[in-house]
Amino acid sequence: MLRKTGPRVPDPTPHQLRSLVLDYLVHHSYTNTARALVRDTTVRHFNADGEETSLVAGQPNATRLDDSALLSAERRLEIRHALLAGNINRARELISKYFPTVLNADDTTPKGSACNISESEYFAPKSVEPSHLDLNLHIQAFIEACRTRPLPYPLRTPSSTTAATPTVSRRESAEIQKTIPDPHDLDQQTALLKKAQKLYMLANLLIDENKARYLKELSLVLGILAYKVPEDSSLAKYLSQERREAVADQIEAAIFYRTGERLISNIELQTRYTSTLWSVAREFPSTPLSGAVLPPRNGPITPKSGSKEPLPLFDLKHFLGAT
Repeated sequence: MLRKTGPRVPDPTPHQLRSLVLDYLVHHSYTNTARALVRDTTVRHFNADGEETSLVAGQPNATRLDDSALLSAERRLEIRHALLAGNINRARELISKYFPTVLNADDTTPKGSACNISESEYFAPKSVEPSHLDLNLHIQAFIEACRTRPLPYPLRTPSSTTAATPTVSRRESAEIQKTIPDPHDLDQQTALLKKAQKLYMLANLLIDENKARYLKELSLVLGILAYKVPEDSSLAKYLSQERREAVADQIEAAIFYRTGERLISNIELQTRYTSTLWSVAREFPSTPLSGAVLPPRNGPITPKSGSKEPLPLFDLKHFLGAT
């Protein structure tokens, strides 16, 4: 008896593909690019009275972008720029202003769990717990205060924000670097020691399983004080741009969590789902149904004698190159 095949899933419509792109752009704070895409793909129509109406690819009301999503994206980007420029105090002000629950959540707010990381990693656990985030910002502020040479931040070309949205400008970033105090100054050394004492106090206030990990990390971070030029020491990784990026990523993830937004874009979610689906399907070799769409393969697959042909492994890079 022949096995019936269901109807082939239709190809995505231009509107669906466009929505995926817009979702990606807004999720990653490319808001001006998203606005330009909507503007440039708008088809102008006129009604019987000669009044202009806007339609996109036959989809009514498809030209609108969610204003609240755009505003949230621009605020996240502003916070991220401050963190990547090393302006921790400015970042704190923006977080408290735009997303106050990130650093001061109610007890009833669900708390995220920390991810397991290897002992070789020096970045703090990716937790959304306010006490963890607060301590991470204090640690990063201490690191910024220990710098002996500027760490310039190459800002993203301002194509992703609106003119009305303030960001960390190049001039402001340069001013931040000029304010780096002399780490060998006695007053500065005293201030750093006080900051170190405060870090230990905050870490000891933690009541969860991450307390020991934070104390261990602090013992390493505070070792920066032992070097005249920590940027040339074995602890230079703590003063790298990657460290700033890790803190910025953690804060952004916490913002997504507290505001109920997705952590990843729809297109990344679909890519992960597709990759996982095909990987699982490979464990059950079978003959593909008529009309089934298979991922592109690098070369012919010759099944073993008497066995069925395995499904090709989904390779995103190869897939994109074949389209």
